[in-house]
Amino acid sequence: MSSKRGEKRKRRSRRSAAKPHQGAHNPGAGIEDPLGSAESAEQAVTATALRLLELAAPYDTFELLALLRFRFEHIYATEEPAGLWNAAAMELVALILMVHEQQSSPKQPEPGGPVDYAEGLEAIVAAVDELISAGALLMLVTTTRDTSSARQLSFGSVLREVFVRNPAYPHMVGDSLTALFDEPVVESHCQRVLGATASQIRAVHAAISDIYRPVWTNRVHSLTALAQAVVEAADVDLDQALDIDTHLHTLPEDRIAYPLTSVATVAAQSGLAIETVQTVLDLFTTPLPTDPPAQVALEFFRGGSPLRMRPLLRAADGSYALAHDALLIHAIRERVEAELKSDTAAWNAYQKHRGEYLEASCLQLLAAHLPGHTVHSGFDYLVPDNDAEQNPHDFTKKVEGDGLLILDDAAFVVEAKAVAMRPPSRTGKSGPLWHDLRRMVTEAAEQGHRMRERILTDGGLRLVGGTWLDLSYIREVHTVAVTLDDLSGIATITHELIDAGLLTDENLPWVVSVYDLRVISELIERPSELLLYIRRRTEVELTKRIRAADELDYFVHFLDAQLYAEPDPGRTRRELPTLGVPSREQQRRYRQQRKTVEFLESRTEQLDTWYQGGQHSASGSTSEKPHLRADPAALTLVDELGSRREPGWLAISTTILSGDTATQHRFGTIATKLAEHTIRDGKSHRIAIPGGSTLADSFLLVWMNLVAPTSLETARSELLRYLQAKKHQLQVARGFGMLYDAATGQILTTVYDNRIPGPDPGLDAEIAELGLWDIRATMRRPTPPLSRRT
Repeated sequence: MSSKRGEKRKRRSRRSAAKPHQGAHNPGAGIEDPLGSAESAEQAVTATALRLLELAAPYDTFELLALLRFRFEHIYATEEPAGLWNAAAMELVALILMVHEQQSSPKQPEPGGPVDYAEGLEAIVAAVDELISAGALLMLVTTTRDTSSARQLSFGSVLREVFVRNPAYPHMVGDSLTALFDEPVVESHCQRVLGATASQIRAVHAAISDIYRPVWTNRVHSLTALAQAVVEAADVDLDQALDIDTHLHTLPEDRIAYPLTSVATVAAQSGLAIETVQTVLDLFTTPLPTDPPAQVALEFFRGGSPLRMRPLLRAADGSYALAHDALLIHAIRERVEAELKSDTAAWNAYQKHRGEYLEASCLQLLAAHLPGHTVHSGFDYLVPDNDAEQNPHDFTKKVEGDGLLILDDAAFVVEAKAVAMRPPSRTGKSGPLWHDLRRMVTEAAEQGHRMRERILTDGGLRLVGGTWLDLSYIREVHTVAVTLDDLSGIATITHELIDAGLLTDENLPWVVSVYDLRVISELIERPSELLLYIRRRTEVELTKRIRAADELDYFVHFLDAQLYAEPDPGRTRRELPTLGVPSREQQRRYRQQRKTVEFLESRTEQLDTWYQGGQHSASGSTSEKPHLRADPAALTLVDELGSRREPGWLAISTTILSGDTATQHRFGTIATKLAEHTIRDGKSHRIAIPGGSTLADSFLLVWMNLVAPTSLETARSELLRYLQAKKHQLQVARGFGMLYDAATGQILTTVYDNRIPGPDPGLDAEIAELGLWDIRATMRRPTPPLSRRT
């Protein structure tokens, strides 16, 4: 059915047939006269909506909806949806047919049996398909006529509003509803303002789903039995036998009837009082449309579907039904919030709790992958109020930090934005959308950047009360902006946020919904994966070259070792002149990259299968969890460094994983090669590899083995001396050395130097005394920049 996030994703990938995915980044592509075609596109939507209503006129509204659901939804639980827009199409058809329901009188049974829908259904399905295509074109040309800097973001917003019905896995939404609304103070406000609690609302919704489930099961069993009979009686395959139109007229009426239900039935199923059930049904039932069907369709393609917050339909006889299942659980938060806003005390209490929940959730999800971290949450610190305040001791402006996680020499600034997108923003209106994104994305970026500047400039934070938080050892700071609302199609096109003036090149946070952050947290297997993904997602070049409508498409692309943007060789040469001239091949790849854009379609099939098939399924079936594709030897080294947790382990293990497959394998097997040399000549050996694409990510890795009778202390001292001198000679950001036991191949100790590159006469003398040769004289490029994709 339509309740799984994976089904939403797969439908989204198929929408490329109407080009809305590509159009989100190139609106108007393929339209010869976009400015002159808006009226014709609108006329096409209007005419098709009217034709659809005419085709539906002879039939009972809910019987027709039953057949359409039968046509559009799964036949088997494991199969793909039948169309690329099933949930959205069912929703649009339901809205239009409810106009018909309002205008028509109750049908009387036809003499001689039920109406044969088979012939009319084919024409109706064709009209629905045509209407969806016309609507997609209307969305494109409307965006083309938008001259604002936020037009691409507007298109992404309305595209999501029209076509996406499962912005998160339902079990995760359920968990968040429990955390948000079952808190005693909030629960009491809900009871007082709404007349029901969120848990009671969920019980009613669950009862409706439970009532529908056996109806659907009966449909599947009936159709399967008919198809199997055809297979046995004729020489045809099962796919041919399962053609729905062949069997619609032969199915028993009770197998295709729409699952209408009553207040009493829902009350009995849920165990709640009839009065409570009626209150909930009233809250979530959409009023019958009063606009003409053409206007209903036009509003739908502008992002305005009344079923989004009120997904229940009421028939003329007072019974209730669903257009589709996808909206049920997702409608609860927004609908309840809308009611709580009418009461100041209730809204203030809920807002406070909502913000605290989001802050705690994102810190918990990130901290799970940062073993041994230090955390600061909900704290106040001081920043300069004017240019005259240069010393941290003189700062006077108090600001708040939502969260700060520190591990090794990396810091993660967490900004939680629990505010919700307003309805005008959801429908793509540029002004309101820009304002809401300013509150959710820009403010998070600015607040994160403010803390980052203080950490890297001052070496710490001056906390309110005079306490100094020493962070002088921190070398990289990342901002994670977590939202409660899903921003698919907006937050994923970072370059458009920059073009719209909402972000800057120097100030890029990782913007992610709490639901996507949870999925990513459940997939990550080691700390270095988290840091590497954040590094990649905040690269300016990345979303110019690789574009996706969904954060999880990016993440799965990352797990497949494909999320990579070729660095600018000119910048590399300017910032790291000691590493030689980038190769012609690297320069060619960068030039080629600037000419092409890769659009990611759905990448989450394996992820969806993992969640649906075993991870959160009562069936107990097993499916493989998606994991990072990396060289086994490199992973062994990364895990060893992670278990030791010696200074520099997080940054360097992340650097090791950032290489392409060949580079990873080289890093993971160098110790073995050193041991082979030692076995041959009985001497200690050392290998040094520098690399990087910018000064910030530059590194020097050194492998060295210990041979008796040299003591561990002496060998470590020699390794550290060499590492510090060579790092200074190369002027790279980080240096990390590993000392191995030549006999066992085990790491004995590590050394780390992350001092900021710059002049140092003492190290200049060390270079001369050690007789270190200039790497530029012997190597064009010692190793690829931090990574090329495999």
